[in-house]
Amino acid sequence: MKKVLMLAPMCSVIERFCAANFRALQDLGFEIEVAANFESNEHDREFRSSLESGGIKAHHIPFSRASLIDNLKNVKAIKALLREGGFDLVHCHTETGGILTRLSLRANKSAKYIFTPHGMSFYEGSSLKSRLIYKPIEKWICGKMSGNIAINMGEDAVLKKWNQKTAYFTNGIGLDLEKIEEFKSEAAGLREELAIPEGAKIVLSVGELNDNKNHSVVLRALASLGEDIYYIICGEGEKKDELLALARETGMEGRLILTGYRYDVKRFYFLADLFVFPSFHEGLPVSLCEAMAAGMPAVCSRIRGNTDLIQDERFLVSPENTEGFAAAIGALLSDAEKRELLGAENKEKIKEFSIDAVASQLKEIYGEVL
Repeated sequence: MKKVLMLAPMCSVIERFCAANFRALQDLGFEIEVAANFESNEHDREFRSSLESGGIKAHHIPFSRASLIDNLKNVKAIKALLREGGFDLVHCHTETGGILTRLSLRANKSAKYIFTPHGMSFYEGSSLKSRLIYKPIEKWICGKMSGNIAINMGEDAVLKKWNQKTAYFTNGIGLDLEKIEEFKSEAAGLREELAIPEGAKIVLSVGELNDNKNHSVVLRALASLGEDIYYIICGEGEKKDELLALARETGMEGRLILTGYRYDVKRFYFLADLFVFPSFHEGLPVSLCEAMAAGMPAVCSRIRGNTDLIQDERFLVSPENTEGFAAAIGALLSDAEKRELLGAENKEKIKEFSIDAVASQLKEIYGEVL
């Protein structure tokens, strides 16, 4: 039986992004092992237990979420794992996972290596620093891989330009559409729990509270639209206090609800009237995919990844354009029929990105690489 190692710095990447990989590899008869940080919190430890109870061996490596220097200390452990594991295939995820694997791959020269960046750090409109530093790093990682997988069309073009032979593409990470639908019944009671008045409109965003996720542009846009709109953000991060201060400044205090990180975030897709995703930079955003699968209408920034999912120009806005977000959001919040129609279109579109579709693509890729 062939063996594969799935490596990602944080186990949340394994949990959220790799279900289709597991399905494809199991269908192909692989013995699967994973390596990640499984000690960040109790949820991660429970996830590790669930993997092992399902027959997947999990290796804890103390990766850091933010520090590349700290992560470089783990190269020795990765090399030992590659040397002793007898793997035929190693699939690494995220830029950090790619760097660490690239530094370690000589420990097992017989294995095939695959890299999925999940959003390259350089992109159209990114800083000079990104293009001068991160672009060469990504190219260096990809240069020694047997396969590099893009999950959006923008990155697919980049990979094909670098090396047509090692460039592959999947429709995102694969979404379990049936599982999302199960949360519909669990949305009951959320409005009361959050103390949102009946009749008030609800706008939802999901993502870390950081500069890239750009929640402030939505907050400013909503402040210009009226007093019966509540804005829920599911996520945590360093911009929490800034967002609360901006809510006070713009008159949105009391109508901005920061829930923190929610493991039950899928409930919220069935509560809100509209999903808004204003990021500057993405791979193929899982939260937008999930919102579409729940039948939500969406307004997004016009960036790589988002444009794979949403093609209607009326609901794609430049990330800096507060007035544009206000106009698009306002048009949908004032028209229930348009929201329903757009939500139905999104629910149909996202079928192309289902776990079955992506697992099928991955089976072909794994077969070709090996």
